Amino acid sequence: MDKFGQVVQFQHSMLQQNKDLSFAGFTKQMILEMCILSGCDYLQSLPGMGLKRARALIKRFTTYNQVIKHLRYSISSVPPLYEESFKKALLTFQHQRVYDTITEKIVHLSDISENIEDDGDFLGPYPF
Repeated sequence: MDKFGQVVQFQHSMLQQNKDLSFAGFTKQMILEMCILSGCDYLQSLPGMGLKRARALIKRFTTYNQVIKHLRYSISSVPPLYEESFKKALLTFQHQRVYDTITEKIVHLSDISENIEDDGDFLGPYPF
């Protein structure tokens, strides 16, 4: 959603019809990582990193870990805490807290299978 409230709906099933960029061979995980690399609400993009560059890097290296490793050894500067912040953004998109209308409780969007180093408050607070 942009600052004027206009929404663009994203449907994974429609990606293959995109005429500007090819997403052949991309998994949902690769697309999520590409979107975070290009900048999102939870993590600003690196200087010079837009959607096209993020797509090209994910296509070449397949995971954000490999992209960040490549960027650290190339001419781009990667802030010291960028990788940790990236992982938190990724976990937030995958496991954020949401309201379940059936159980009428706050739950995680999907089960957390990874160990989260801190208390997980970045996933969204529990209302009191």
